[in-house]
Amino acid sequence: MPTTLVSDIDRHVSTKQGHSLNFKAEEPRSVPDVAVQPCLNAGCREAGAKAEPAKTEPAKADAEPDTKPDTKPATKKAGKGPTVGEIAAAMRKIIDEDDAEKLTSDGSVRVDAIEAELGQDIPAHLRDAAAKQIEKGEV
Repeated sequence: MPTTLVSDIDRHVSTKQGHSLNFKAEEPRSVPDVAVQPCLNAGCREAGAKAEPAKTEPAKADAEPDTKPDTKPATKKAGKGPTVGEIAAAMRKIIDEDDAEKLTSDGSVRVDAIEAELGQDIPAHLRDAAAKQIEKGEV
């Protein structure tokens, strides 16, 4: 059963199981059980729990290495997001690299890999449209 978590800042959490979760500050979101602990380790909290005061001590060395605050720029080109073609080209490049860390177990391109390639978040509907272009051999 999913757990509802919230972050006090915009945050991106990637898990070793291939989950890629974006949190907007103070907006609760449902998180699959397998991703709850990495999200908590990254600084999220259960919805309804009070935020703890910011700590001034350095982060612990045992923190999940695959979790990080969202540090990507909000946009790449003066307020415009990527086009379907740009997303498809990034996906094709990642597929051609054949880097297992950038692909899911079924061979799909990981969302965080696409976002890293483009330097910005991508909307799900554009990612899906780009994937269809690749499936059709258009890219």
